[in-house]
Order: sequence, then C-alpha cells, then structure tokens
Amino acid sequence: MFVKGLVFRYNKTMNNAYILFGKSGSGKGTQADLLIKHLKGSGEKVLYLSTGEHMRKFSQSGSYIAGIVKNTLDQGGLLPEFIAANTWSQYLIENFRGNQDLVLDGLARRLGEAVALEEALKYIGIKNIYAIFINTSDTWSIERLLGRGRSDDNQADIAERLNWFADNTMQSIDYFKTSSGVRYIEINGEQTIENVFSDILQALQ
Repeated sequence: MFVKGLVFRYNKTMNNAYILFGKSGSGKGTQADLLIKHLKGSGEKVLYLSTGEHMRKFSQSGSYIAGIVKNTLDQGGLLPEFIAANTWSQYLIENFRGNQDLVLDGLARRLGEAVALEEALKYIGIKNIYAIFINTSDTWSIERLLGRGRSDDNQADIAERLNWFADNTMQSIDYFKTSSGVRYIEINGEQTIENVFSDILQALQ
C-alpha cells in the first residue's frame, strides 16, 4: 500500500531503522509488510529482518546449538538473549550494505537486547531510529487470535504470551520510549489495517 502524498522527509544520507512492537494479534507483521512496500514505492532500499523467521531457519541448520534451539522452540521454551541477539547481528553483518532502511520485526523483546540493538544500529551508522508500538488491549488481541483458528491460539497459550509481553517486552518499549537517541511512536492498533498504517505514516512525517 503506497499512500500518495505521504512521503518520508529526511536527509537520505541518513538511513532509518523502524523497530515494530505489538502484542500477539496486534497486526504488527501486516504493518511491517505495508511499511516495506511503502518505502520501496518511495524509491528506498529496504532490508527486512524478522527474528522469528531466522530463528526457525537457524534451528534447522544442523549444528549442536541449533539442535538445542530447535528443542527449546518445539517445547515452547524461552531462548536466551544471546541467541536472539546473535541471530539479528549476524544477519546485519552479512546483509547490511550501508544504503538500506531497516524494518525490524520481533527484535528487542527483552531489555538487554533492546540496549544492544540501539548500540548496534548506531554503530553501523543508522542515524534515525523509530520504535513503533502498535498498542492494543489484551481483549482486542485475544479476539483476533481466537478468530484465526490456529491450534496454538487457545486461551491458555494466548494468556501466557500476553503475560510474557507485559513482563518483558514492555520493558524494552519503555527503554526506547525514554531513549534520547530513539523516536518513539505509539499507534492505536484497535482500528482497521488501513487506518493503523495511515496513522503510522502520519507519525513518521
């Protein structure tokens, strides 16, 4: 979705990073896809990174640690911060060319990782860092997740994910909210997909 008339106005000698946050069911992934399409439609080069996607690929790579990671994921366990940080840092090392905007989905879900991510982005020359929180209530998220009809979207699993977000990821969000080096944007996620995206673009002006 390229929204005519809404073009990012910044000095393009400076690359941007967009870190998206949202509870399960908030539509964060959909908004990441729309943002990528809009940036490309504006003529920008974009590098997209979803930690979950790359974590699953790594778990199938056959190494000893990949086997531990796969076992943890299969059991629904929590991976240590160093695994998550290694996943996105290795991806950036191999793929960032210095002329791309970054759209980051699923990164910095805990405080220590948030601190490391901000440090890494500044180190590689990203001047404009945006933390975008698509805020929804638990009730909204639960209704959306149950409506998907997936086997892992049951009441107990959903409650566990939402509690984990409140206990962990909110610390990362609060960190970026108060960081002088990050522009924090909070969006009402309890709208149509189109309206949420329009609000994101307006906030980025």
